[in-house]
Amino acid sequence: MKKGEARGLVKGEAMGLVKGEAKGLIEAIAFGLKLRFGREGLELLPRIREVHEIKSLRSLLRAVHTSKTLDALRGKIPRA
Repeated sequence: MKKGEARGLVKGEAMGLVKGEAKGLIEAIAFGLKLRFGREGLELLPRIREVHEIKSLRSLLRAVHTSKTLDALRGKIPRA
């Protein structure tokens, strides 16, 4: 395997891991939204799915658990 191919493979694997982590965080957020806020909470998912930064998704997951109201949570969703 050539050096460039190896770098491409490593980069591709890293991108796959990030996408997998993002998917898992979104699933956890969806579960939390459903438990805490019901159907109305799940209406936020389209906006949340536009968020791709892992750090932002982790913050949103924490916010699902700590926000007192759905409006408070809405204010924490970053704009894409």
